[in-house]
Amino acid sequence: AVNGSYYNTSTGVPTSGMIHSGWYAKRYDNLTGESGFVWQLDRDAFMGGCITHLPAKQIVTYAASGNTQTIDGINIARGSNNLIIYTPQYDTTTLTDNSGVEVLVELTRPMLLLPAPTKVVGYVRQIRQNQGSTPIPFDHVVLSATGSDATTLLNNVSVGAEIGISQEIKSFEGNCSTAGTLDWTKSYASVSGNWVFLKNGVIQYGIDSSGARHPRTA
Repeated sequence: AVNGSYYNTSTGVPTSGMIHSGWYAKRYDNLTGESGFVWQLDRDAFMGGCITHLPAKQIVTYAASGNTQTIDGINIARGSNNLIIYTPQYDTTTLTDNSGVEVLVELTRPMLLLPAPTKVVGYVRQIRQNQGSTPIPFDHVVLSATGSDATTLLNNVSVGAEIGISQEIKSFEGNCSTAGTLDWTKSYASVSGNWVFLKNGVIQYGIDSSGARHPRTA
């Protein structure tokens, strides 16, 4: 059992990460132990604990060329020399300025956690250069890039072209240094939180029972 995390009351953005109906909509923070409670498409459930994202495992693959490009973030503000993916959970548009390149991609399934070489397949529907705030229809994502990443993106896409999105979470034990065995593939939903008060039927040391009474406890 875990006491789920809260959210920013000014923005409505949840603390740490979130998987929503199969969409990895907000990345968990690396090595913080806040990945909380997770359930998967096969109805398996587990306590996520400590995780990290290895950059080489978060990639877009361009089918025509076989080239890959690292995904620098999901649903966060775009920086310089970045490739960010925006999903429908972010907002109605990407909220970006006109300084980059944005590619609208229609996906064939939600943007699940699928480690390479498996991938979520999509098809390019629109390429927008120096045009920000691209609308995000429900079953689409927007690849938004700046600087050298924008050049790479432009060189590898065309309208109708196939792309693939692969993502992977690496798990650790509670000490955040020993490799874990949890497999996040096809996780369907999650609630973050780092206060585990019941594990394998054992009440954890030092936890006051009053802490279990919050409505966001799972």
